[in-house]
Amino acid sequence: MIHTLIKKLTLGSSVFICAILLLANILYIRIAYKNLEQQTISNFQTNIFQIYQDIEKSPILNASVLKQYTQNHYEIYLEDYETTLYYESDAPLPDPQAVIAELKKLSPSLSPEDRKRTSYIEHQEFFYQNGKKDYYVSTALIKNSDYEINAYILYSLADLYRHTRYIILQSCIICVSASLILCVFAYFLVRQSLKPVADSQRRQTEFIAAASHELRAPLTVIMSNTFAMTKTTGDEQQHYYEITAKECKRMSSMIENMLTLAHSDRFALQLDKSCCQPEDIVIDCYNYFEQIILAKHLKFHVSLPENALPPCLVDRNKILQLLIILIDNAVHYTENGSITLSLSRKNQHLIFCVIDTGIGIPDYAKGKIFDRFYRVDASHSDRTHHGLGLSVAKEIAQAHNGKIKVKDTPGGGSTFIVELKIM
Repeated sequence: MIHTLIKKLTLGSSVFICAILLLANILYIRIAYKNLEQQTISNFQTNIFQIYQDIEKSPILNASVLKQYTQNHYEIYLEDYETTLYYESDAPLPDPQAVIAELKKLSPSLSPEDRKRTSYIEHQEFFYQNGKKDYYVSTALIKNSDYEINAYILYSLADLYRHTRYIILQSCIICVSASLILCVFAYFLVRQSLKPVADSQRRQTEFIAAASHELRAPLTVIMSNTFAMTKTTGDEQQHYYEITAKECKRMSSMIENMLTLAHSDRFALQLDKSCCQPEDIVIDCYNYFEQIILAKHLKFHVSLPENALPPCLVDRNKILQLLIILIDNAVHYTENGSITLSLSRKNQHLIFCVIDTGIGIPDYAKGKIFDRFYRVDASHSDRTHHGLGLSVAKEIAQAHNGKIKVKDTPGGGSTFIVELKIM
């Protein structure tokens, strides 16, 4: 599902990116073409103005000067009363007479006032198409004291179109390259953005699979012992009842831990904070485990600060739950020696330590023991611990803006350190 979502989001973002780039590219080409066109027309106007000035002032037409323009894609046709002069470019029009006849219809007419003047220039400009070629044209009437000339000057727009095609090709290459780069970037960005979702889905799948596996065992025991209770009486029936009750208690604890973790996944773990003495939490925890630890022939030590700590704002029940989880693990994995619960304060942190002299935790497992359903015992033969306790302890510590870590106890065993920020 995540892979399909990545593909859809990447496709959608890629289409959006390409559409934006395409619009930007079209706008750029349009602006570039307009600028080139304006520059071309401006250069054309400057040149024809000079040509008209030369024609008007010179009593003799200088063909060599006009020829310089025809070599730069200009076609100049001059016509007086007696003679028609053609100064053509390297690629002249196929039928100049027909072109001139057509341009004459578009030429300006002289007013009676202009006819009375001895010198004047009357002209107009427009786009003109001949076959498949486009031109920008100026037609003019030029008069001085010696002659009156009709001028037809055509400038081929081939260079303008060639430069435009180059700009289009260049911008398309840039647009395509940018689109590909941005699409690849979008793919990695989408994948990176959805990585937490993918990890959450993976953890959820693993959680459901592990939970199903763990719940199946007590359910099987409960069902088999319930069936056995119907077939027996007396002490034997009581024995099956005690096993069933024990498994029900274990399943209840497991479900409670699952609900805590599930709630912390959906929302921040809800805390009911109140001012309390941290020493009281330690003493309650000691009273809870004193007989259990002594029954296992272990020593139980409690270390408190010499001076009473000020009250702190924490969730008393959640902190007590965290310490119970740590000490319960210590009791389970310690066969000889002692268990120590200590409390101290460092700067703005409360520090709880649970120290045991048990079997310890291998280095490779220290980074995994807070994962859900993880147990160092890969065979899962131990049915009393289902690998959720330390996950719950971690969630409680983080909800208090704290952290939990583990290290080896000198001489053997494990030391769990809980740091809780209290101010």
